[in-house]
Amino acid sequence: MLRSYILDTSSIMAIHHHYPEPSVKEKVWVGIFDLIEADRLKTIDIVLTELEDNAEYSDGAHLRLAKADSNKLIVPWHPFVLRAGEIADKFSKLQPANHPKTKADTLIIAIAEDRKSTVVCNESRTSPRKRNMILACKYYNVHCDILADFVKREKFLHI
Repeated sequence: MLRSYILDTSSIMAIHHHYPEPSVKEKVWVGIFDLIEADRLKTIDIVLTELEDNAEYSDGAHLRLAKADSNKLIVPWHPFVLRAGEIADKFSKLQPANHPKTKADTLIIAIAEDRKSTVVCNESRTSPRKRNMILACKYYNVHCDILADFVKREKFLHI
């Protein structure tokens, strides 16, 4: 069975930093849109809002994702608020679903847990202070990829 993914804001914002060459970056975006069309890649509307709120750092990612079929891209997150709160209680450094700045983290994990999907984030695997999402995913048996591993696994750069 093919793997499905839930994208976190950090992974999308990192695309232009990790793949600054325009032709390479475009291959990554083509791969992302192919997965959206295949119904294998999702996110939540809060991620799009976070991207828009940080547009100067996200290289217009919110504008690109706005072109996607929202019925295929967006997962309704309201059914996962309670589970997201439980995750936030256990991992206090993750932002809870009611946090005014970054709401997506715990919701992304809760949705991925329910759907048996892989979280794609851009946290460090080596820095204890910057891998809270990775640790939470591991605790809840949710697979978590950093952006580079996701791109490699899906062979976006071999197109």
